Amino acid sequence: MGVLDNFPRSYGYLLNYRAEGLPRELFALYDAGGRPGAGEAGRRAFGIWAQLRLSLGDKGGHEHPKEVLRLVREVVEGDIPWTFEDTRFLWEVADALSSCGHTGHAELYRIPLAAIATLGYSERRQILGDAPPWHPAHRSPGRAALRKDLERVLTEPPEHGPAGVVRSLVWDGDPIARAMAGKYAARLAHPAVLPLLKHWCKAKANRPSEPWLAKVRTLLTDDGVAVLREILSRVATHRESREPGGRVFLARHTALRCAACCGPAR
Repeated sequence: MGVLDNFPRSYGYLLNYRAEGLPRELFALYDAGGRPGAGEAGRRAFGIWAQLRLSLGDKGGHEHPKEVLRLVREVVEGDIPWTFEDTRFLWEVADALSSCGHTGHAELYRIPLAAIATLGYSERRQILGDAPPWHPAHRSPGRAALRKDLERVLTEPPEHGPAGVVRSLVWDGDPIARAMAGKYAARLAHPAVLPLLKHWCKAKANRPSEPWLAKVRTLLTDDGVAVLREILSRVATHRESREPGGRVFLARHTALRCAACCGPAR
């Protein structure tokens, strides 16, 4: 049985959707005991094949064969030149397995975490950003279990300065978020305002709860109110733009947080 045959049938659409892009001939070679050469394409295919080997079938489970775990570590340590599309597919596979009963989360996401760490922060945010409701990421216990690992790969290093601090919190999926990490970065990352920004990023609904609003009131400063009003004024005159995922007005999390803050900013 080949690696593609053992993938959970409930997520077969994932493989079918990627049918033309999957290196099936190389997968068959590795299924038969072959090894990748020095070429980049073969090494990348081997890494994807190793990720697919983590499938335990339709019923899932926790214990993976030692040989599979050895392959996973070999791939992680192999300095593979992952592409954006490779990395996105690795995450989709891990999310699918996690959402259908595979509970060894640390192993499921070991290769995806290593791959995404080789990409730029903007690409990382695209891969780990908002997913449509049908996407397995919405049902993945693994993402919740590895929350600290996700924060680690999404948090820019200190040398990126105020812009990096703000991008790590608001991302860069629309012009308003990019302005926050640009024109407003120094003010938002100031110690007197940063706690408000961090709390702002915890908004989960357009109409926030009273405890959330109460916390906002304790964090508001004159500088915080001023910069918040400027940002919301900019939102009021904003128009949709073309982004990697198509034309959008605001990224969902930006829109949600701006709506939540309309009251406190008044």
